[in-house]
Parts: sequence; C-alpha cells; structure tokens
Amino acid sequence: LFYVQANTYLYAQNVHDPTIHTARVLQYIRQTYPTFWYRNRGKDHIVFIPGDTGACWLPGYRFIQSPIKLVHFGLQVHKHNYTDMPLWKHAHRVQHYAEEYSCFKVEKDVVVPPHHADMNLLRKAEEVYEQEAAGKYKKREWLLFFGGGIRYWQTEYSGGARQQFHKYWVKPDEGKNATDKLYPDLLFGGASHHDGYHSEFCLIPYGDGWGNRI
Repeated sequence: LFYVQANTYLYAQNVHDPTIHTARVLQYIRQTYPTFWYRNRGKDHIVFIPGDTGACWLPGYRFIQSPIKLVHFGLQVHKHNYTDMPLWKHAHRVQHYAEEYSCFKVEKDVVVPPHHADMNLLRKAEEVYEQEAAGKYKKREWLLFFGGGIRYWQTEYSGGARQQFHKYWVKPDEGKNATDKLYPDLLFGGASHHDGYHSEFCLIPYGDGWGNRI
C-alpha cells in the first residue's frame, strides 16, 4: 500500500470542497510514479480526507474514486438515493456522469476516529471511568443530553435525525413544569463540556457530516 500525503485539511479545512487539491495531488502521483499507480490503477493508494463530509465532495472520476479513503464520515448511499443528506444537491448534479460516485464504499474505504488533543479532558474522562467502575461516581443528573441545534429548515444537515428528536422528545414537554414533563430526565441545550459529564448518555447526530468537532 502507498500512503499519499495529500494534506487536504490544509487546503479545504473542515467544511470546504477538497476536490481540486485532491485531483491535482493524485494526478501528480499518476504522472510522476506511473509504475506504482497503474499496477493496480490507484487501488492500492491511500488518501486521508478528514473534513466533515469526508469524500462526499469528490466527483465520480475513476482516478479519484479508486484510492482507499480514510474519512471520519462513513455515509454509504447509492448516488440515486441522496435525499435528506449532506451534499445531496452535489450528488444530484454529478449522478448522471459520475458512475463511480459515492461518499463511502464499505468494500474499500475506512472510517477512522478524530484525534482529540485536549489531554486535561481525556485525563478527567479516565478518572470518571475509574470512579464508575469502583461504584464511587455520584448519580448523574440527566439520562440524556443534547446541546446542538435543530435546524428545522435544513433536514439534510442531520438526515432528519435532529428534527425527529425535537418533534418527539423535546416539543411535547415545552412550557411544562418539571413534574408534568414526559421526559424529565432529558436535557436539551447547554454546555457540552459541563452538562455532558452530568448525563448518562449524550445524543450526537451528525451535522453536515461527522468530522473532528465531536
């Protein structure tokens, strides 16, 4: 296998289109190292695309789709079935000519976790896990916490998951006293770094992909 140091994040960062940069890098590899590229037509090359939507921006040209993609967002949907999903308009534009188009192909691509460099937070998490295992951690205040936005006007942002959560879990309790709520142990809205620690579970639906902001 050949790892291609494409540095796509430096070009497109978390939310922009890495297509032009990725295509130029792969084209350079094809022209400069044709022996290695054409022995398997790029299928034994690996490129890391860490943006929120991973490889979803990339068009269906074979030389771009052939390499193995390392991504954070493993959405695998046939190009004709994109509806309430990130970049569905882009998928519709390319589906007529892009035979190889797909955000993620489970037979070759790999989903990898994001790197989290806040060591203080990681040490605190380890301490909490040890207290939980020893039965010494105090009972958490909430059963479920979600601190993100809903975006009713943009269902493709989360594939409709945020809107359904709000409709069936949050809206029925709006304006009610705590004693009258159907879901009194649900917290909607707050600071993730604080309220997340005081909840048994955190809801994390994707938002225009699944990147390093987790």
